[in-house]
Amino acid sequence: MPSGHPTIISQETRDEILRLRGIGKTYVQISKRVGVNRPIIGRILRPNLYQARVDRKRNTRLHTTINGVSKRYPVRKRPYPSKCELCDRDTAGLGVGGKDLKLYWHHWDENDLDKGIWVCRRCHYIVGFIDYKGLESIEKYLKMKENHHEVEN
Repeated sequence: MPSGHPTIISQETRDEILRLRGIGKTYVQISKRVGVNRPIIGRILRPNLYQARVDRKRNTRLHTTINGVSKRYPVRKRPYPSKCELCDRDTAGLGVGGKDLKLYWHHWDENDLDKGIWVCRRCHYIVGFIDYKGLESIEKYLKMKENHHEVEN
């Protein structure tokens, strides 16, 4: 299966993994038998542990570029919400295969990465643009749009 794509495992395969583990087979033996890699088997057998690891990484790390250097920094983010904090768009079930859409941590202060907001992709583009170009560009866009609308009528 190509890397970077979501792995979809049939219910029969999940049941077989659980059965094999129940009779004492190792992850390696299960992997060879059902053709699924070991990390995926671990996610199936111990979903709470996997989710706890995902939550810990999501709430304590930030991958960002500061002064042209891309790094990971420790960050104490607020708890991950179920909707965008800017537009209130609910992210549940709107992603590929019915998964939840991802929210992004947008920080305001390069010196204090803990200050930020959880936003959807759409809002992340908008706030990133505002931070980069300022509100003048948005005002310019709205004025151009208004003038163009007047010319059409």
